[in-house]
Amino acid sequence: MDNQVISITPPDTPWQDIEEYIPDGYSLDHTWLSYLKNDGTQEPISGPCWIRAYTCNKNKDEWGFIVHWLDIDGNEHFHAFPQRILHEQSNPIIGVLASRGLRINSNKKRRLIDYLSSFDLPHRARSVSKIGWHEETAISRLYVLPNEIIGSQGSEEVIFQPEAYSPTVESIHSKGRLEDWKAHVAEPCNDNSLLIFSLCSALSAPLIKPLGHEGGGFHIYGKSSKGKTTALQVAASVWGSGVDPSSSDDSFVQKWSTTGNASEAINMAHNDCLQVRDEIGTCDEKKFEKMIYDTFGGISKSRMDRSCALMKPKQWTAWLLSSGEISIRQKIEEISKKPMLDGLAVRLVDVPIGKSVISNPHAQPPAQFVNNLKKACGLSYGTAGPAFLRKLLAWENNCHLLSYRLEEKMKTAYAALTEDLPLEETQARVIQRFAIVAVAGELAYDFGITPFTPQEVLQAINLIQNRWLSEDSNKPEEIKGLIQLQEYIQANLSNFAPFDTTSEGMKYYRNLAGYTKTEAGEKLFLFPNETMRAACTGISQN
Repeated sequence: MDNQVISITPPDTPWQDIEEYIPDGYSLDHTWLSYLKNDGTQEPISGPCWIRAYTCNKNKDEWGFIVHWLDIDGNEHFHAFPQRILHEQSNPIIGVLASRGLRINSNKKRRLIDYLSSFDLPHRARSVSKIGWHEETAISRLYVLPNEIIGSQGSEEVIFQPEAYSPTVESIHSKGRLEDWKAHVAEPCNDNSLLIFSLCSALSAPLIKPLGHEGGGFHIYGKSSKGKTTALQVAASVWGSGVDPSSSDDSFVQKWSTTGNASEAINMAHNDCLQVRDEIGTCDEKKFEKMIYDTFGGISKSRMDRSCALMKPKQWTAWLLSSGEISIRQKIEEISKKPMLDGLAVRLVDVPIGKSVISNPHAQPPAQFVNNLKKACGLSYGTAGPAFLRKLLAWENNCHLLSYRLEEKMKTAYAALTEDLPLEETQARVIQRFAIVAVAGELAYDFGITPFTPQEVLQAINLIQNRWLSEDSNKPEEIKGLIQLQEYIQANLSNFAPFDTTSEGMKYYRNLAGYTKTEAGEKLFLFPNETMRAACTGISQN
């Protein structure tokens, strides 16, 4: 809960609940926080500010405080800070308060720090340092957003207090009404399978933890100017600003171009929520594969603090929607010069866009339709995700029963998506991800969040799933093995010797790949064991 604005009228005293705890030697009115000098005069320090409560986390090992202040226009704000910030030499709290409207006398910064350090309050609140699901009791959970706590808090106030700068503080917010978003963003997605899929994927993120599934996501790829970024903007508008990331720093859509440490912070900031990254081509190739592994690994690197003590690692659950002109598989194989491992392909699923993202522009020229939709994503946003969460916890607030009911729906969706399909284990795992999206789409319709019926959602997901299955890399191992063998033979035809080649003739085959033999009019290729292993690299030979 950061930088919230509360309109007040001058006669009100917003600090009246803590007035008796204002430190001795200081006075507070609607104009100034002042220090009382020995001669009885008042020395202005800053605009009005005060501490409302102290915070601590569940383990009682990270304390903080909630500061309220009035900006230059008299609006009230509040922000939760970690306690240690008062003791940092650079005084970062001064910069935060000043940038958010608190007038501070430049030569009284130290006095302001002393004032904030001198409070002795009995009021307490429980702080959480990351968004997402948090256990409230043995049977209930809260979902924390930067500007809203969803779920029953019981007798204890809960407040979001990030350890450091969190990008979601700025990007997760709302504009307009849910009805506006439904009319101008969701409705135009009708009859556009990839847009429906992207939107339902965005709503899937909070279901991962209750379902007990690992993090994952989807990568939309295809040639430029096909609407990939538009699909990401539609998804982003569920949680925050869906404005084009190239035109605003406020967008929930982020670029792949970031450092490893920054990527870790982004993962933490989007815990149990959607993460949207556009254009894999902007990512440093050397870091790309590691960045993906780290994202879905769900845990930060081991680090030591300044005293060389091992710090507690940070943890998160990642749900990612990505885009690029080429697939994740192609980019990784171009970098590593070897086949991508199935474990990574299962986590971040390549989704080809086909001819175009837009299949039905609803009687508009496609370019105009895209432009109107992109504009709408920047005008109405951030209402669907929180509304979905509120409805989800109203549907079932017992965390054990919620998991059970979601799992039952997922089994039904999975059965519908896999009917009559002969699947391998890795394919089945991927289709479980598609089933999670189907569950989110069904619930969103039942909750009145989106206009797509469960049948329409399932139809859209089926189409996307079939595109994925049609890719050569997603065919069964036997077919992939045959394709790979065929390519190996074509690349090494001159290195196959006739089976009856004499010893003298064998000297012309320095890089022998195998032998050829004709039986019953058909040409056979015979492989030694070591050549067969080389030809089938990355393919199970069981």
